[in-house]
Amino acid sequence: MTTDEVAEVLRQAGWLDEGESFQVSELTGGVSSIILKVEVAGRPPVCLKRALPRLKVAEAWEADPARNAAERDSLRLWSSIVPGSTPALLYEDPVRQLFLMEFLTESRTWKEDLLAGRVAEGAAARCGEILGRIHAETSHRPELSRTFANHELFDQLRIDPYLRTTARRHPDLAALFDQAISSLQDHRLCLIHGDFSPKNILLLDSDRVVVLDHEVAVFGDPAFDLAFLLNHLFLKQVIRPDCGRKLRREISRFLDAYRAHTHDAAFENPLSRATRLLPMLMLARIDGKSPVEYLDAAQRGAVRDFSGSMIRTGARSPQAFTEAFAGAFSA
Repeated sequence: MTTDEVAEVLRQAGWLDEGESFQVSELTGGVSSIILKVEVAGRPPVCLKRALPRLKVAEAWEADPARNAAERDSLRLWSSIVPGSTPALLYEDPVRQLFLMEFLTESRTWKEDLLAGRVAEGAAARCGEILGRIHAETSHRPELSRTFANHELFDQLRIDPYLRTTARRHPDLAALFDQAISSLQDHRLCLIHGDFSPKNILLLDSDRVVVLDHEVAVFGDPAFDLAFLLNHLFLKQVIRPDCGRKLRREISRFLDAYRAHTHDAAFENPLSRATRLLPMLMLARIDGKSPVEYLDAAQRGAVRDFSGSMIRTGARSPQAFTEAFAGAFSA
């Protein structure tokens, strides 16, 4: 975006008066949007976010920028169910497909902590509580299934780049990937975040946990959110084997907190589906369109071998998967 475009948005939002100056800096870490920190003298900084039609990755990956509307709707809904669990939405411009939201200055991403070997007790449990409440309180609500009928976007941003792409590169596993895709399409049970990852979870010094990047929000299968986060918590153990035991304990706390707010029967046993999906997402972070950046060639090979084996043989439960993973990757 040009400086003039940003200025026009700020004036329309009532955040900038004529003649006032401002500073803009682009935030890093995301691949699907332009994210700017905007500072106007005498006001708290704000974040401007605008969806991109083509993601900033090596391979061709396009997605409809209209997902900006789904993100705004999800931010509002999460805030009403779990106040403080998202940044405050300050202004929206549906024509330009952008919005302004609260910028949280005293924060860091959970991913930063994990890669640095800092495993804060309480973060995983808080995430499990928040996600469990969102899933439970949006379940089986027909009006939300219409509001968040963003299944084409979910396909563009998750199913195709993660699952179909990986299946094409592992044709011996393609039938199992196809089954997982069908399962995700068949279980439309509640609002899911779709990118519930440590890079999108901010930790504040006040112990507040804030969840960012809701643009993949869809009325879908809660198993996806569970498997998506678990995948990241397992992969961090590959780069930080010294934290493996602590991270496995945090995984248990996350699942316990989630279960406390949900009922398996209502969601048709999502943990079972999540366990089957988990190694597929793990392999997708090696051979899909969005590979993790922090593993070396040997580590990627080890994850590829492990996840392929688990896809073929399966795991009965998150606990069984954890035990198998610990056996393969413990220091």
